[in-house]
Amino acid sequence: MKEEEILPKLLSCFKETFEISQLLQKENNVEGFFESYDNSDQYQERISKIQDLDTSIGILIGRLYKTSLNLNYYYFDCPSQVYINHIEEREKIYFDENIEADEKDFLLKEVQYFNNPEVNRVLDFGNFDCYSYEKYIDYEERFKITIRRKLEYLSQRLEKYNLKIDIQEATNIIDDNGNMIDYGTEAIVRNVIDLETDPIESNSKNQLTANQIILLLQETGFFTHPNIEDASKVKQAELISLITGLHQKNIKTNIQKLDKSVSENGANYQKDIDKINKILDDLA
Repeated sequence: MKEEEILPKLLSCFKETFEISQLLQKENNVEGFFESYDNSDQYQERISKIQDLDTSIGILIGRLYKTSLNLNYYYFDCPSQVYINHIEEREKIYFDENIEADEKDFLLKEVQYFNNPEVNRVLDFGNFDCYSYEKYIDYEERFKITIRRKLEYLSQRLEKYNLKIDIQEATNIIDDNGNMIDYGTEAIVRNVIDLETDPIESNSKNQLTANQIILLLQETGFFTHPNIEDASKVKQAELISLITGLHQKNIKTNIQKLDKSVSENGANYQKDIDKINKILDDLA
């Protein structure tokens, strides 16, 4: 597929998914129709079609990352150079809407923007065609690095205001009400003087990562419990999230790794296995 065909194809897939979902909702709401329809061949065909479209969208979102650099196409997860290319335009729009704002206000608003991926991961195709792609993104290295680079750029521009961004990766993102809303990178703006007098403690080296926790649970028989073994990966992730406080999306991704070979999961996966084996061996 040519690079210029990716966005039109994405729009087509999003529209078709939305239309089928709306049709399913409408038909399920028909009184007396739900019980028979839910098990019908037509219903199952439509569910299968949505699953196929979701797979296609996920693949296209992955391709869009590199394509956006070549086409200078801006969206939330675009490479940092594309973001910098569009920063002047973003500033102009912000100042047109906020006539009393200054550069500092704009930069702080941008930090807030990157702290809300679940809201801002939206593809705007124009003509009011906007679709969220949040569920198709995992906390992969390429996206983690890209957000880090954007925040580093903003941090440099904030230095003149005696401010600096503390970038915390692989962390639970908490909203103002104390609720966990996502798992990923969080940016905290701090006063430079405060950072010098009260340095931030780094995470303990002994703290297990989400993947290491899953491996430990696997080795200790957690997933062989009858109720847990028969549960879907989504339900398993929800349960582990309750235990650990980690975001269930990240947990589910690591549970899925159990079905893959060590080589498929990369070199660091073997290191995690070795670490868990050592922890268990040291108990003896």
